[in-house]
Amino acid sequence: MENEVKWEEFVRHVQEFADCGDLDGRENNYKRVIACKVAAARKAVLNDSTDWPSLVKRGIGGNLIHAVEQKKFRDWIDESPSDALKALKAIWSEESQSVSERVRIFAQLLPQSVISRGNRVNIASVLLMGLPAQQYRALGLAAEQYPPFRITPFENAYKHTGFVLPRTNANEAELYVHALKFLDQFMEQAQAHGLEFRHRLDVQSVIWWLRNDPSKLPSLDLSHSQPCNLQLLGNKLHLSADFLKEITTLLENKRQVIFQGPPGTGKTFV
Repeated sequence: MENEVKWEEFVRHVQEFADCGDLDGRENNYKRVIACKVAAARKAVLNDSTDWPSLVKRGIGGNLIHAVEQKKFRDWIDESPSDALKALKAIWSEESQSVSERVRIFAQLLPQSVISRGNRVNIASVLLMGLPAQQYRALGLAAEQYPPFRITPFENAYKHTGFVLPRTNANEAELYVHALKFLDQFMEQAQAHGLEFRHRLDVQSVIWWLRNDPSKLPSLDLSHSQPCNLQLLGNKLHLSADFLKEITTLLENKRQVIFQGPPGTGKTFV
């Protein structure tokens, strides 16, 4: 019963975006364009075309993969082209393989020293968009069947709906399959509450939208983790209470704050 209430609340919060009537225009179409580029890269890879590196690099562009991880992946292609080609052929194989097996082999061939676990799933999910469609037929590509994945937006959705979290040490294939199961459950729950989605990409687009506007999510009770005052928080973060007070004021007035600085300086943690 508790999970049913959570699902009802979650669906109610996504209703506004779903009711815009332009999921394709706002979110889906640009992902389909990326899928077309990825499909062209897949063809080049499977045919051993000399231009496959440039087509792959072009295909993974856009906002579906973080810019830093894009660069790491591109650098790996340049530095280890034979290994990269082998990994790409594995995930794009023309043989009949499950999506789980494709992601598993790809992740094994892409060293963790190059790309971390969560980001390997992210890259794999974008590459899967270029496969030929099996279930959904838009543009003949699998974008509607295998949409892009990022850990944080999906974990937020899991928590707000009461959907079981993946096991702590889940591998890349398990993480992606778990996300697909959530998308299917989302569609079922949405339909039960009067909201229709056509395919997984529609649902993923809603989750993608929520990552940019977390105010649309049902609020969670975080009172137990609130600091007693800014001075205590400042001591914990090694920041002055005056600085945190300024940030608090900006959040109250503007509802957003942009932190600027080089990597590794604690912006995300703050």
